[in-house]
Amino acid sequence: MMKKALFLFTVALTLCVLCSCGETIEDSGKKPGTTYVSMSIQDRTLTKEGVTLILKNDSEDEYTYGEAYEVQKKEDGTWVEIPTVIENYGFQSIGYILGGKQEKEVPINWKWLYGELEAGEYRIVKDALYIREAGDYDTYHLSATFTIQ
Repeated sequence: MMKKALFLFTVALTLCVLCSCGETIEDSGKKPGTTYVSMSIQDRTLTKEGVTLILKNDSEDEYTYGEAYEVQKKEDGTWVEIPTVIENYGFQSIGYILGGKQEKEVPINWKWLYGELEAGEYRIVKDALYIREAGDYDTYHLSATFTIQ
């Protein structure tokens, strides 16, 4: 039963990541009746090759997140997905738990996927899931903006 639930979660997380690719995603993270999960950039970690994110859960609920992310660039006031330096890529399909009232550092090195970023305004987007049970979950699109000089 546990293997089946883990398999269903993995499939659901993968579908969420695939469905969000290429869309303009606005900040989210509020679950009705609770505070929310947020994502920010850890001070002094931003480079042209990566960053360390801080995922913070101010609620009592557990959230799940994976390794997948997307970097977007602001062009003419619109967030657009930047091209990758490789054609066929994927992220390990794994679910990490962000417990209630917990904060985690998540190092991201995007050089393998996007190369070194040019000067400009960017945001990184990750999903967090609130799972009630296998197949019954809410997806929250988290983002953090940053500027490369």
